[in-house]
Amino acid sequence: MKFKVGDKVKFLNESGGGIITRIVNSKMVHVAIEDGFDIPTLTSNLLKIGDPKGPGKFFDETYNVEIPVQENHTQVAEQEDRVSTLSYQKSLNIFSPGIFLAFVPQEQKWLITGDLDIYLINHTGFDILFSFFLLDGKGIYNGIDYDAIPAESKILLQTISREEIEKWSDGVVQILFHKEEDNKLLLPVNSGFRIKKTKFFKETSYVECSFLQEKAFLAKLHLLQDSRSLSNNEIDQKHERNKAQVSQAVQAKPEALIDRHKISPRMAEVDLHISALREDYNQIDKHEILQIQTGYFNRCLNSALENQFFKVYFIHGIGNGTLKKAILDILNEYGDDIQYQDAPFNKYGSGAVEVILLDNL
Repeated sequence: MKFKVGDKVKFLNESGGGIITRIVNSKMVHVAIEDGFDIPTLTSNLLKIGDPKGPGKFFDETYNVEIPVQENHTQVAEQEDRVSTLSYQKSLNIFSPGIFLAFVPQEQKWLITGDLDIYLINHTGFDILFSFFLLDGKGIYNGIDYDAIPAESKILLQTISREEIEKWSDGVVQILFHKEEDNKLLLPVNSGFRIKKTKFFKETSYVECSFLQEKAFLAKLHLLQDSRSLSNNEIDQKHERNKAQVSQAVQAKPEALIDRHKISPRMAEVDLHISALREDYNQIDKHEILQIQTGYFNRCLNSALENQFFKVYFIHGIGNGTLKKAILDILNEYGDDIQYQDAPFNKYGSGAVEVILLDNL
């Protein structure tokens, strides 16, 4: 999250907060607290509050913080809004409406050197709410920013040096679309991106476009034409189906998840290939596929434990081994309550694991 002098902030790791009085760099600022001290603080430990347009309003606690009067204090500058309207030049490259990630060199004469301003571009007629995550080398998604962007506007996420580019080359953006009036609702979007670091060091990667006044490296996150929507009729139909399902649930006990995969009394076989779990698997981002597979594995395993199954075969396939490793990591957390081994080779090859639930024997 981008901070400026004058921002009111809350400490994430302790109570209280203060006002930013000095920016050291993108990772460190000085915060003035009510006791009269300036505290150097990492930006990752701060949450900006008090902005009626931003998400901080949901976390604004009741406390009074004033900047202590000191002779050597620089007057706090008025907070600048990091959201700005897109400027259009029809003579430049025209892009279809959508959501883009833009890396804009601050020095336009030397495109492959110097700092980069990173913007999230909302080139649509909808207001959007977004959450922005970066994937680190350990496979952990780190929440970097979240906010609202009006239609046809951009928001400055951060300014980085060239040395920080690799950290910003792999991540996911979650998007929710909003419009005061429309005849359809757009479904939320999860869009992953992965950019080769070498592209940032080629001048040809930076182009002019109709909605920016500067050359930028643009990563397409989502085109509006690819959005899925719900019409009024579809919403009504879903509502009727939900009412019917609620009525049936009151009358009968719902089927256990593991029962869908039963192959004999108290034994089951679960196919974790994404094509077996989702009909729209071709439209799912690859970063989300593993989460869907491991989530379904967890639910089936818990259902088997609760419903007295003693053996389950989980088919993970061969692939690059990522899914199998994730499954074994989860199984190891159960300790002595569960045993597992490779499933019979003559039936499953090397693409499945046999899980024995010892408490249910």
